[in-house]
Amino acid sequence: MDPAEVIQRELTTLFDSWRCDTRAVAAHIDPCLEPNGLLILAWLSDSGPARLTDIAQHYGVGKGTMSRQLKALEGLGLVERRESPDDARAVLFGPTDRARKELTHVWSDEWEWRRAQFATWDPDDVATLAALLERFNAMSAS
Repeated sequence: MDPAEVIQRELTTLFDSWRCDTRAVAAHIDPCLEPNGLLILAWLSDSGPARLTDIAQHYGVGKGTMSRQLKALEGLGLVERRESPDDARAVLFGPTDRARKELTHVWSDEWEWRRAQFATWDPDDVATLAALLERFNAMSAS
């Protein structure tokens, strides 16, 4: 089989598995949290508070779509609005303390499980996979 076809098949399998994992992780935080909401929450936690337009642009969706997502996250007590220190007219959205604690807990559990899986691999293979994923993602980002 052509290596490109194998890569496509394996990435599809990986993404399908990741989607299922994301649903389960979201449910651990809040049964009403949708996977897309989890991704937004994780991005805000990593990137810091952001304006609605910047979040929408990052995900390639319209402001209305992102507004609904953020409203749902606010309703769950996972996102809060803040005044921008640079512009009093601007509103920033960021994770609540509860959201940060929940994310830290679920990601820690998730990565503990992943590390246990990788412990069965040769360390050089893990390092090679990490380097290839970085290279792949850099290629995809450009």
